[in-house]
Amino acid sequence: MLGPTWLVGFRPARGIIAVGNIAVGFAAFGGAAMGLVAFGGISLGIVSVGGMALALGLGAGGIATGYWAVGGIAIGVYALGCLGIGAHTL
Repeated sequence: MLGPTWLVGFRPARGIIAVGNIAVGFAAFGGAAMGLVAFGGISLGIVSVGGMALALGLGAGGIATGYWAVGGIAIGVYALGCLGIGAHTL
């Protein structure tokens, strides 16, 4: 699902594997992605990879949050990054 739709704006791609500007699914790939495994500019999920990764488990990206966080700015219990904030940092 790519691009705007008439009179509605952006419509999210939904499915087990979702690919689109806005993606919601088990595995989501997109500009804004939300799912158990999410890859995107802004990603939210259990495992997230992207420019801004907001994760519950593993987050990797420019700005990453999660239990395990890896990135330029990493915030989590275990944080690895240029600016690491957490209980255990490297």
